[in-house]
Amino acid sequence: MMFQTRYRHYKYTVMLFELKNTFVIFQRLINDTLREYLNDFTITYLDDILIYSDDLEMHRSHVHKILEKLNKRALYVKKSKSRFKTKKIKFLNYVIQFEQIKKNSKKTNAVRNWPLPK
Repeated sequence: MMFQTRYRHYKYTVMLFELKNTFVIFQRLINDTLREYLNDFTITYLDDILIYSDDLEMHRSHVHKILEKLNKRALYVKKSKSRFKTKKIKFLNYVIQFEQIKKNSKKTNAVRNWPLPK
């Protein structure tokens, strides 16, 4: 099973509860809901929504727009799993901060420190 985002195709190796196409359908729902904002000030991956802005006032406006769109589709955000007004965030194995995107060092260090086969 595969699904498409704007950046590439993804394939799941495990499907929970023998459900079929649930991830594809959910990604499509999120993409359709936020389509007008994708790559303008937001990026989505399943239930991960990254909202980026140049300044705090613009960020408030962007967050409000996203929350309104989600609410119209009865998609709700759990506050305890959300981070707002942050300058550094981990998103899809990347650490994103002002003018900088880099790989999550915890993930890359595990590969760098992998013992050589004998």
